[in-house]
Amino acid sequence: MEFSHFSEKLLYISQTLSRTRSKANVTQEELAKTLGVSTQSIIRWESRNFESTSLANFLKILQYLESKGVEL
Repeated sequence: MEFSHFSEKLLYISQTLSRTRSKANVTQEELAKTLGVSTQSIIRWESRNFESTSLANFLKILQYLESKGVEL
């Protein structure tokens, strides 16, 4: 996968996470608690900062989105 394509996917995931959470009327704090991560992690992810995100946490993001009917 080319870097630009990967970067576009991360942007899409970041924007979709924020939009999906907001549409469900879920706060960043509530989502953090649901996923078992810090609120700061949610803020970073919605700002497209996945630098220190573990694979396990990245999978939590994807599972959350899929549970909301988002196709990735």
